[in-house]
Order: sequence, then C-alpha cells, then structure tokens
Amino acid sequence: MFYVLYFSTESRLDEVKEFLSKTLPDSKLSSESGSELSICDDSFTLRVTTDGHNLSFAREDYGCDFNYCFWFEIFTNNIKWSTKLIVITNNLLTNIANELVLESNGEKPFIFHDSSGVFIDPNLGGKESFPFGLISKEWKEKKLSRE
Repeated sequence: MFYVLYFSTESRLDEVKEFLSKTLPDSKLSSESGSELSICDDSFTLRVTTDGHNLSFAREDYGCDFNYCFWFEIFTNNIKWSTKLIVITNNLLTNIANELVLESNGEKPFIFHDSSGVFIDPNLGGKESFPFGLISKEWKEKKLSRE
C-alpha cells in the first residue's frame, strides 16, 4: 500500500529535510542526493523528490504548481501509520505548503488544499480510516477526483 503527497512550497530541499527531521524525530535518513531524500520510519519508507514525470502529471491534473512529491510505502503492520501520515500532512498544511494533495495509491485524492481552502473526501471506498480531526486548518468535506 502506498500514498502520494504532492505540494508546492518556497522551501529548499534542505529545509524540507529539516522539517521532516522535526516532524519524524525517530526516523532515519537512508539516502540523499541533490533532488531526492529517502527516510525510514517504523510506519513507512518515505521518498522525497523534487522532479519527475509524476510531478508534471500532478501539476497538469490539479492545476497546481507542485514542486515536491512524498511517496509513502506504508508498513501496515504498524497501527499508527495513518496517524503519522495525517500529522505530516497537517504540519505541511500549517507550516510550509502553499498547495497540497494527498492521494491513496497514487490515484484517489482525499485531501486537497489550494487558495480556496482545504477539502477532505473521507470516502476512500476501502477499510482505511484516518484521524481527520488532527487537521488543524478549517476544512470542508468534498468529493475529490483526479482530473
């Protein structure tokens, strides 16, 4: 199972790395290059990229200026993975993201943020449930889809 989060920010990769080290203090940086980070946590492996076709397609599909992609490979045996995913999303929303979308399996958006607000589609059609109450920005429910 995986989740993909795209967002736009003015922050450089080293600033995003520092943000992640504060948000996930028990995680371990496993590799780094000029445009990519890989971080291991007990809930997932997170790959952070600043380029690639997936970012280009997401920009076109959502009409946003995304410049980061977070690819979460989930360890479903850790029951706290969904809470950590929402905590990271909330921290991005409240601290550095201008626009953001979180997708289930890279195709179904369920959190979206742009200049018009934050929208959550809690109907993922599966058995996943998320603690959306941890999102500290005001949000509205809305059916979301990838264009």
